[in-house]
This record gives sequence, C-alpha cells and structure tokens, in this order.
Amino acid sequence: MLPSSTLFTFFLLSIITFVSSQLSNPSASLENGNVKLTFNVPTSLREELVVIRLDRGDGSRSQNILFIYKADFSTKVEATLTNKLTVTTSASERKVEIAISGVQSGDAGMYQCWDGAGASGTVLPNCGHKLIIVSKPKPPSILSLTSALEGQTLKLSCNTSSTSLPPDHGLNSNILWRDEQNTIIGIPAGNKFVMNADGHLEILNIQRLDRGRKFTCTSSDKADNINNAPVSDPSLPYEIKPEYKPSSSDMVLDPAIVSDSKIVKHENEDLTITCTITCEPACSVQWSFQAYASSSFSPVQLSESHILNLKVKQTDQGTYRCTGTNKYGETYKEFQLEVHYINTPVVRVNEKTEDSSRVVENEQVRLYCTIDAKPVPKITWNSPTGVLVSEEGKPSPQVSSRVLQNNYTNSYTLNSVQCENSGMYSCEGHNIVSSVERKINILVMCPPSSSAIPALALEPEYVWEMSKSLSFSFVIKAFPEPEVIRVISMVNDISRTEEKNKDITITKSSKYDGKDYLTKFTFTVIRTLDMNDKDRTFKMTFESSEFKRDLQFIIRPRGPPQPVTNITTVDITHNSVKIFWFAAFNGGEQQNFNVEYRHLTESSSSPWTTGAKDIKDLHLSGMWTEAVIENLGSSTDYEFRIVSSNTLGTAQSLPFRIKTLDGLSKSLNGGVIAGIVITVIIFIVVIFIAAILIYRKKTNASRRHEYSKAHPPYDTIVRGGIRDEHEYSVIAKTSLARYSNVSTKRDKDNIQDIDNLDRSTQDRDEAHYQSIDLFKS
Repeated sequence: MLPSSTLFTFFLLSIITFVSSQLSNPSASLENGNVKLTFNVPTSLREELVVIRLDRGDGSRSQNILFIYKADFSTKVEATLTNKLTVTTSASERKVEIAISGVQSGDAGMYQCWDGAGASGTVLPNCGHKLIIVSKPKPPSILSLTSALEGQTLKLSCNTSSTSLPPDHGLNSNILWRDEQNTIIGIPAGNKFVMNADGHLEILNIQRLDRGRKFTCTSSDKADNINNAPVSDPSLPYEIKPEYKPSSSDMVLDPAIVSDSKIVKHENEDLTITCTITCEPACSVQWSFQAYASSSFSPVQLSESHILNLKVKQTDQGTYRCTGTNKYGETYKEFQLEVHYINTPVVRVNEKTEDSSRVVENEQVRLYCTIDAKPVPKITWNSPTGVLVSEEGKPSPQVSSRVLQNNYTNSYTLNSVQCENSGMYSCEGHNIVSSVERKINILVMCPPSSSAIPALALEPEYVWEMSKSLSFSFVIKAFPEPEVIRVISMVNDISRTEEKNKDITITKSSKYDGKDYLTKFTFTVIRTLDMNDKDRTFKMTFESSEFKRDLQFIIRPRGPPQPVTNITTVDITHNSVKIFWFAAFNGGEQQNFNVEYRHLTESSSSPWTTGAKDIKDLHLSGMWTEAVIENLGSSTDYEFRIVSSNTLGTAQSLPFRIKTLDGLSKSLNGGVIAGIVITVIIFIVVIFIAAILIYRKKTNASRRHEYSKAHPPYDTIVRGGIRDEHEYSVIAKTSLARYSNVSTKRDKDNIQDIDNLDRSTQDRDEAHYQSIDLFKS
C-alpha cells in the first residue's frame, strides 16, 4: 500500500489532469436518445493499454467502458456494454468514435482516456468527452427578494431544482413566469411585469389592488442542441400581500362610530366597542384613554386588547382611541364618551357639611345642596312639613380637576328658625339618569315653653275636684330635652318647695309625636289638696344643657265662676253703650254672661233689666268680651252689672254707672236753620278748594313726589329702622321731636273719649289677677 502522502499527491494531480482533459462543448441528449462520442488518442503513451472510463460525478467508482491497445489500435468493449455501444476507430487519425444507443441517466458523466489500467494509469490530456442527459426539473419554488411595499417594486426569484446528469452538468435554466390566468408575463417587459437577466420577476409599483394576485414559474435545462427540453411542473402559487402603512380607512369600529364623534352613556351602563384593522404586515391593536384635563393618553387594561369593554362610571368620561400599528407606521380612530350621571348630594348648613346640625332659635339658617350631575338636575328641598323649593340647580364652581365635575347648587333660607322647624330635611336630586337624596337632621335649640297642642298645652289654670287628686299632662317645646329640676308653689305670699315622690310626681316621655323638640310631662299632686290650696301658684323650673326657664300655673277648686274684671265702657250715645270686660276664672265649667241695667233717680231705682243675655266665654286669654246695650233713654243715669254663671252657680260684678248723652230736639229752631245754611256754604267752598288742589296736583306731580320723599311720615321712618333725631332731620327736613309731638297730640285727640271712660275693677279680686298677670309675664 502506498503511503497517505503519496496518495494525496496522486489524487491532486489526477484532478488537475481531469479538468484539463475536459472538452469545451459537452454532448447533451434526452433520455433514450442516440449519441456519438469522439476521442483523439495521443501517440505518446507510456503504457500498452488505453482505457476509456465513465465517471458519473456522483461519488461512485468510475466504470471501464472501452479498452484500446497501443500496438494495433484495436479496441475491446466492456462485456456488459457490448449490446449498447458501437465503436469505430481510425488508426491513422488516432481517433475513436463510440456510438451509444438509447442513452439513460446512468450513461451521463465524464468519459475520460487513461494511459494504463489499474492504479498506475494516468489521465490523457485532451482525450475525453462529457455526456449530459437532460431531464425534467423538479417543480421550482418562489422566493421574494424584496418586500411587497406599497408603491415599490417586488422582486420574485424562481428557485429551480435540476435533475439532469451529471450533477455538475453546468446547464442554465430557462424560466417562465405566469399569472393567475396562466398567461406568460415579463417577456417581453411591460409596464407592470419585467423578467430581468437573472430570471427574476419584477412587479412594478405595488398597490393594494394587487392583493391576492397569484404567480407561478416553471423551469427547464437549456442545452444548445436540444429544443424541446422537458419543462418542470409549475411552482406553488405565490400570492401578493402588499405591505403598507395602515390608514384610518383600514380600521373598523363596531358598532360603527364616526371619528371624533360622541357617545352618550348613563352611569353603570355597558359599553362594548370592537376595533379591527386590516394591515400587511398585521397590526397590533391598543385602546388608550385620555381623561378630562389630561394632556396624554394612557393604555386601557383589557382582557382582549382590541375589545373595549366598560361598565361606565363618571371617571370614564373622556376620549378613547384605538390605535393600529405595524412596522411602517400607525393609524387611529377615537371618540368622546360623555357620561350622564347623578351623585349623592352634598348638604351644607351655614357653609358647614354635616349630617346633623344644631342651631339656636331665631337664627337665620341657610341650607345648601350641591349635586354633581349631568345633565342638569332638578333639586328639591323638603322640610318635615312639605316642599320648600324645587327648581333646576344653578351651576357652581368645580371642586376637583382630577375628574370632570358638573356641580349644581340649590339653596334655601330659613329666617328666624323656631323649634317647630326642627326635623329631618332632605335634598332630592333628579335627572334622566336617576334620583338621589341626602337627609340632614336640623335641631333648633330653644328654651322651654308650652306647646300649642290642643289639650296638651300648659294651661294657666287647672281645676281639681275636692275629693280627687290633681293630675294632668302637658307638652313642653324645648331642645335640648329639658328636665324639671325644681317645683315651688305659693299661696297668700307663702311659698313651699314641692318634693318629688312625696308631694308631687313628674314623669316624662321623650320625642312626643316623633319630634325631638317635644317632651310630654305628666304632673300629679300626690299630697291631699284642700281649700287652703285654692289659687295656689306652682312654679316649675325646667333646665336643659343650654337653657333654664320657669313656667307656672294656678290651681283652683271646681265651683261657681268668679266675677269679671277690667270693665270698660265706650261709644256712649244718647241711646246706647258698648261695654268690654275680661272673663275671670270660670269655676272649671263653661260660663256665660248677662249684662243687666236699671234706671237711677234721686229717690229710687227701677228693677234690673237684662240688656244682653247668654254671652259665651270663648276662653281666649287676653281677649276682651264685649256687648252693646241699646234702646236706652237719652240723658239718663243707669247702673250696670255683669252676671257670670255656670252649672254650679253665679257671680256678679260690682255695679257701675253711666249717663247717656242728650237727644235731638223734635223741632227745628232758627239756630238750627242758620247752621244748615252755613254748612251748605262751607260744602261749596270745600268743593272749590278741592278743584284747585286737583289742578295743582296734576301740574306739580313730580315736585310733590320729591317733597314726599324728602318728608316721610314718622311711623314710616320708624318702621324702616330710623330712630335717630339727626338722621330723621336730614331725611324729613324737620325735627323728629316736633313731628313726634304733633303725632302724639293727634293720637291723644282721637282717643280722648276712651281716656274719659269709667273703669271699674272689683277690689276683692285684685290680688288674684295680679298673680295671673305674673303668670302671663
């Protein structure tokens, strides 16, 4: 065996000799064809034998084809090929011609002359021939060399796969391109399709309309002496997908929305918008949101990036944008979301926000109700007794810049609040979205006083049966809730402390009729009452955390009524008189009054006559009872009395006297006639003066108007709050004291008759009514 280095050198020399021995023009044939191969055998031979061998170029061992003997130039065909090869020689020309019939792919390769057989043989130069068997190529594949970018040129390559042998046959491919109509394109070059020298198809000015167009290619091996070389099957179609920067027309929002349009939703409604976009290459889709007063968009976190799915709330109000992006750029569509909503009212009392408010009686209370809503809400203030005000809210400043607010306010003023104004006030808001309400409990702090509830007011007088105890209930108006801390009673200027649970018991019930400011008390005298307790005054001291006040009442035993007081007579004429009086204690029963009178003379008096009968006591504290007595004689002295009666007895007032005025004479004398004439003349003069005054009034209206403004009446000035002497003088252009004196004199003249009336009061009742006046104070 030869050393490895010697073998490598031999192999290298063999390749060099092999390459140099190849002919420039190989022979080509289709399968089953007949070919002739010509070999020129050189004269300078080292060995006695020349061998023509076939190297198929596929890595297999070379095959001996023909043996040529140096001595006589005779030949011998390889035994396995005798039926296939025909050999012709010319010794003089040193030429050998091999004819091969019905060639097959196994016959393809390099036929080469070797000087000598076996391992010692060498390749003879310029003594060889390549035989190419042209076969049908495999179906090619299409590869894009550039992107199918809109407006640019797309280059497609048809990648062939030849099956001709030997593998290093070196034949070029013949490429044909066809469109979806199987029409050959690119040859010759046109405005849209060009096939360049490399067989690449160039599609010019790619447009979106080219999307979906399909192209195929075929190939065949090109040999000079073969015109009908087999053509491959077509490649798989290549479909054009133009690539482009996306535009808004590529994007679809479902349901359809015109860009920059507005969607209106109520709070808590569902909003679902699907954003799809057709892009090449495919676009990513992202929803983003720009809130009110924000300068930028932020991504919306969604389970599916292309589906906007919201349960709408107020903070969702703003601009929504769907953006489609690929490597060439981006596009978007957006819309405005307007949220209709209404939030719970914010209630303020005198600028303070609270759920419960305490105010002092007679203060001014201003109620504010602010509602953040869209659209404008109708705001209604309700009091415990009914609607105070109901109208559309008035816009008010925005409180927060983080969220778009639409604040509307309605206010109502309670002037000089009383305990009765206490209770639950509510602010109601309503718009097309919903209704909302916020309540506030207003508690008016007031000192203890008697309520005006029928049968439960603290009466000035209470009646007891001598055989029974005294017990009654009353309701006190006060807040905070009071306690009775002390009870003192007094009769005949002697006082005593009434001890609880020994002399009296007092129980109470809070929040009478559900009102915080009403407390019901039950007062019971548990000690035995007797006539020594007649006209006893009880003074109860009520105390709360804010107030302390005394209230009192008188107890009287049931019996006949007491005589009336404060009798006053007015309007005395020649035949009538009007009488006023105050009703006294009625003895615990309904009482009526009769007015009786009689005629007085120097020697005697007539029997009593009833002038007014069964006048009912209306139980109106501080109000006069009155009667008019008519059909009296003129210029006559009378004595009157008022009789009070109930089912248990009667009582008479002290008598009082009056004298009627003189009556008219039965005939007219000369003085009367003269008086009538003078009266007529005066009447005519008054008419004349009135006409002049009317004329002046019409011509000087503006001057008189300015004068009246400059000289307001005193009572007008006082009602307007002006009581200062200097201030009045400036306005009225006269002295306040002077005007007041004139007014006082006028008033005195008007009531002169009342000042001259006879007033009679019974002395024995004076002390009793002084105690009543004390209670009223």
